[in-house]
This record gives sequence, structure tokens and C-alpha cells, in this order.
Amino acid sequence: GTDLSGDYSERWHCDHAQFKSLDNEALQNVFPDGRIQFDQEQIQQLDEELQRLDSDGVHVMILFTPSRSDFKSALSNYGEYKIVIDQLVNKPRVIDLDLNVNDSIFMDADHVACPSTFTRENILPVLK
Repeated sequence: GTDLSGDYSERWHCDHAQFKSLDNEALQNVFPDGRIQFDQEQIQQLDEELQRLDSDGVHVMILFTPSRSDFKSALSNYGEYKIVIDQLVNKPRVIDLDLNVNDSIFMDADHVACPSTFTRENILPVLK
């Protein structure tokens, strides 16, 4: 068979991807009350790790990856995770690729259909 371990583009037929609708049952399993939950211990661990990296001189960048509009609207507090991260990280280090995203790039509600194309055309330019 074809080795697809490094690139999903071939597997997901990027030129003519068939997008899946939002699986509300699966969403309810992960977010039973329709809200993103924040674990304070995990937030504290992230804060401590970011401080450690900063003191070691490591430059950390946070990329908010895109999600499809129906996924965002299905969660009543979708944007709150960005606020939590923004409070922990210096703003110049945060890049929001979730703004004004056309839903046609998605394979499903939370996964980009053509990751190599998305990386080349969307992520790499903002990192330069």
C-alpha cells in the first residue's frame, strides 16, 4: 500500500473532498453540556511550563487552529479557551488562524481536509 504516515492529503482526496456533517452525538459525548470545560490544574501546568520555557530562553508560539462554523456555534463558550490562553501567553506569541475561515477547508467539523496544503498556504506564511 501507499505510505500515508506523513501526509493525509492523499487519503482525504483534497481535490474533491466530501465533507462530513457535524456528528452531534459524538459532540455530546465530548461536551455533554455544550461547553468547553477548563481544568484549573491543566491551566496551572501550562502556565508553569510556559514560564519555565521563557526562563530558558525558548520562544513559544501558540497557533489557534481553525474549526468549522457549525462546531463553533454548537459550543456555547467556544471562544473562552482563547481567552484562557491569551491570559497565559504574551500576545505577540499567539496567532489566530481561526479567524474568517471558509468551511470548505474542512474534512469534518474540527479537522482540516488537506493538512499539507493548509500548512503550506496558511501556517508557514505567518511563521516567516
